[in-house]
Amino acid sequence: MVWTTLTSQWWLLLLACVIVSSTPIDNGLIGDPSIICGSDRMIVLFATRNPFRGNVYSKGHFAQSECKVPPGPTESTNVSITIPVEGDCGLRRRRTVNPSGIVLEATVVIMFHPL
Repeated sequence: MVWTTLTSQWWLLLLACVIVSSTPIDNGLIGDPSIICGSDRMIVLFATRNPFRGNVYSKGHFAQSECKVPPGPTESTNVSITIPVEGDCGLRRRRTVNPSGIVLEATVVIMFHPL
């Protein structure tokens, strides 16, 4: 009898987790993100329909505080992340011949869920 009760409670907890994790978040991007490249950093700016309470990070570097913008109690719909050139945030530099210069590349993840 105890086993049946524990099993039933386990399934209810699992069902509750599935329902919570599948709740849609009413938000999205407005337009395309803007990118500003500097000699020592890349800045990605974007606007959202509703206040942004999620995470923004350089792909593969979520655990590094200098590579992400953590969620916070904010009412802002304008968000930016700064990725340093010198650092370990996954920013790649590549020289180009035509046009002559340096290309900076990074993958930025915009996650609307705050975790």
